[in-house]
Amino acid sequence: MPSSRPAYLAAATLVLVFIAFAQISLGSESATAVPPAEAFGALPADTDVALSPDGRRLAWVDNTELKAHVEMFDVDARKTLRILALQSR
Repeated sequence: MPSSRPAYLAAATLVLVFIAFAQISLGSESATAVPPAEAFGALPADTDVALSPDGRRLAWVDNTELKAHVEMFDVDARKTLRILALQSR
């Protein structure tokens, strides 16, 4: 008389494969969600980050205000050293 163990393993494998595909398909729906149009039209808040050669100062363009400006930051003191206005492009 043949053993029922291989049939049991085949059924268990089939159930596990089904669960795996169900999780993949559910996860892929949220991963393929289309971002809103505003996500493509907005500038990043900070761009053009630069570190001084000695590593003590950072500078970047801040785009959070109506007019962009350059901020210079002292890393050791953790404070803004200077804010420079940028000309319109």
